[in-house]
Order: sequence, then C-alpha cells, then structure tokens
Amino acid sequence: MSFMRSYFRLLLLALVLWATPVLCQAEAVVKAPSVAAVPATKPAQNQMSPKPPRQKLLVGYIGLVFIILVLTGLIMQVTLMLALRRAVLPRPDAKKLATPYVDAWALAGKRVSEKPPDDVTL
Repeated sequence: MSFMRSYFRLLLLALVLWATPVLCQAEAVVKAPSVAAVPATKPAQNQMSPKPPRQKLLVGYIGLVFIILVLTGLIMQVTLMLALRRAVLPRPDAKKLATPYVDAWALAGKRVSEKPPDDVTL
C-alpha cells in the first residue's frame, strides 16, 4: 500500500514538474507576442512561425502522458519479473543451523605432548 502511495506521489510530482515550464512558456507567449527583429543573415528564422500556446500545452501534456505510461510499464515489468522469480525459484525453507562451538584451547591442549620435543632447550 505504501508503494502505491509513493508511486502516485511520484506521478503527481512529475505532472507538476512537467506542466510548470510549459505553462510559463505559454503565458510568456501570450503576454509578449511581439518578436524581435531578426537579422538578415539568418533567413531561416523568418520562415519559422511560433507555435500557439495551446499547441505547446498539448505537446507538453502528450509528453507527460507518454512518460507516465513508460514509467508505469517499467514498474509493472519489474514487479512481474520479481513475482516470476519467486514462483520459479522459491527460496529453500531449510532451518538455519547453529554454528557449532569449537573450543580452540581444548584442541590446542590435546595436541600438546607431555614432554617437550628434543630440539627445544629450556
């Protein structure tokens, strides 16, 4: 449940972050429709007509819907892959065994002989 809540919050954030620059650009075009004089050295810019604000908004919203669909598809793919992995490769239910305690001093004591070796001088 918390995953879905976080996902919807992410979608809302994406909507706000995507729409804000598009709306600001559309307002700027509506407020200042006059275009500065274009120098004669760049005739290609004279041929371009600016898009109307509604068309900019439409392009922005279409892009937002596309991003939402892509993100939703990716999340669904990851969820499906995890579900298939758990169905095909289940984890073993073997109980964990306690590590046996080994007394290192007792083992060392067993290895020591009663008399010292001949080559050791005290």
